[in-house]
Amino acid sequence: MKWIERRSRKIGFDRVGSWAMVILFVEVLVLILYSYLLSHPDVDLSEENRYEFARVAILMDGTQSVNPKNFSLIKRIVREKILPSLGMNDLAVAYDVHKNFATGQNTVFGILGDQLPQDSEDRRAQILDILERNREKGKPDDDLYVLIRSLPSYRTRVAEVRSLWARQVEKREAPRLEGSDICSPLSELGEFLRGGDPAAEKWLFVLSDMKNTGPSRNCRPEDSFPNARVVLIYPFDSNSPSWKTVESFWRDFFAGRKLERVPFPAALADRALLSPNPTAGLERYEIKTPWECARPMIVPALALALGLLAAVSLITALAPHAGERVRKQEEASAGSTPETE
Repeated sequence: MKWIERRSRKIGFDRVGSWAMVILFVEVLVLILYSYLLSHPDVDLSEENRYEFARVAILMDGTQSVNPKNFSLIKRIVREKILPSLGMNDLAVAYDVHKNFATGQNTVFGILGDQLPQDSEDRRAQILDILERNREKGKPDDDLYVLIRSLPSYRTRVAEVRSLWARQVEKREAPRLEGSDICSPLSELGEFLRGGDPAAEKWLFVLSDMKNTGPSRNCRPEDSFPNARVVLIYPFDSNSPSWKTVESFWRDFFAGRKLERVPFPAALADRALLSPNPTAGLERYEIKTPWECARPMIVPALALALGLLAAVSLITALAPHAGERVRKQEEASAGSTPETE
């Protein structure tokens, strides 16, 4: 009888081991699948984003002809409608206007190393290729997830630079002397736009009444902005007769190209004057690796497996005793039943 009991226990323990293996296998399988799904969420790439990184040049005219109250609007437009769209691998420079031009005097931001974080040319091309490929496919791939996981390393610096630029714009005071040399800072901005990655989008924002009354009144024609998108933001209405005079004055300087005209009210009403950075919006996704997703669940999963294993062990251990009691009850019941002759 003892041999039989030992044999029953061994069979019971074997069953427990089998159940344990099944439980652990199922839990591991579920954990792997769930972690994979958590680490591969859907990602929406905004169609409003630029397809290229940008070089952005800004001219802020706060001279007497513009009117001091308009300079407050100019600063607000730069802070709210241009700066938020700048991000990693974008470059931006801003000058204001004085009677005479000098780099130290006219620089608002972007000249003294206060630039957004920059990758190598190869890395920039790789990032843009990943974004374009995923935009066309409509389904995120592993390269996009890796890219999103790398973005937090840029985030702090981008926020610091944009905040710094916004403060520098806000504290800028309008010049008190009469006269405005617009041609010289525009020429400098043209030099800036000609440099760097030829594939970069190039934007020039001129926030001004477009009146050059400084020493260099005869602005020489420039080929400074051959590939730039030129946006003139000015204080009067698009139908104002003043615009025709201004436009004829500046046509030669901008090499006869089509100029975008935006009155101050329209600039403030629009969501953004500059299209968002190619990576804009991806910062709202927190993409973890499968291991990072699984790690917090390992201890609860082991606890559940051990709990189930203990339950199965208890049931297996009690089952023979329960069967023996039932058998004895049946025998006792059979023994107490009168025999029928």
